[in-house]
Amino acid sequence: MNWGNKIAIVYSAFVILILAMVYKSSQMKIDLVTEDYYAEELKYQDKIDALKNTNALETPLIIKNEEGIVSIQFPEEMNRADISGTVHFYKPNNKSLDKHIPIRADHFNKQIFNTIDYGKGAYELKIDWQLNGVNYYQEEDIFL
Repeated sequence: MNWGNKIAIVYSAFVILILAMVYKSSQMKIDLVTEDYYAEELKYQDKIDALKNTNALETPLIIKNEEGIVSIQFPEEMNRADISGTVHFYKPNNKSLDKHIPIRADHFNKQIFNTIDYGKGAYELKIDWQLNGVNYYQEEDIFL
């Protein structure tokens, strides 16, 4: 085998590798964080203000992630009847597994989510709630 054949083999292997990478990358599913990201970016200051309000609470929001159950304990100073908002289980790598659930706290200012049927993996838990006209927001990474 002379050096010309060796160069041809290396070149052919390189071309096959590049074609395989192009094929593999074209098969990957890519989900945007949000469809209207520009409008969301314009509203980001509201989220920053809500984060400041959350950090100013005397009692923090408590999130517990146990096997198959995620519980959110709202601060005691908040009246459960006046709390409104949503809990968003955001799955970064698969938009179809995202969940938006309205907040319905029980008598103990707690809401429990059964996550057994949710897809396994990493989620961002985004809690956006309002009380007496004041917005609050908290994010936490969880693994189900």
